[in-house]
Amino acid sequence: MVDFAKGEVLPREVFEALTDESVIKTAFNAAFERTCLAAYFKRPMKPKQWRCTAVKALELWLPGSLEGVTKAMNLEEGKLKEGKELIKFFSMSCKATGFNKGISRNFPSDAEERWALFKAYCIRDVEVERTIRNKLDLFRLSKFEDKLWFLDQEINDRGIRADQQLIDKVLKCINTYDEAYLWRLQF
Repeated sequence: MVDFAKGEVLPREVFEALTDESVIKTAFNAAFERTCLAAYFKRPMKPKQWRCTAVKALELWLPGSLEGVTKAMNLEEGKLKEGKELIKFFSMSCKATGFNKGISRNFPSDAEERWALFKAYCIRDVEVERTIRNKLDLFRLSKFEDKLWFLDQEINDRGIRADQQLIDKVLKCINTYDEAYLWRLQF
């Protein structure tokens, strides 16, 4: 666990492994990890250097969530139940109120004990992912699914072109239509 929020620094050898295209990285939802790391390091993380355990689980007819796979595989160590609430608390903005002293985002310094629990949650998730990966490594992902996942990642990395002017006009039409006909919905 490297706590960037507390000023800890990623060890050089970890950075080198994460950015080395010849080193294969694995995650349960590799698309999430890959895109987050690419944004953090401000450099692309090519799909070919990643393997997704969630895709392998789905190909084996296991659930699509880490929690679901943990239960389906009867693993003793599961996800911490507090995880979803902690993710929401630290990763999403919140409404500024008098109760929370007008803040719109929670930081580790706002709740040290919860931050420690959040870090424990992250460590547990990695342990669970590693256990699942080791068990699923007994099965080889089909070449078709392998190619499909890489293609999916490349398509998502490129994104789609959007005509912002058209989008703005459509939104204006929707708003105009809503305003013009909203009275009909009122009783």
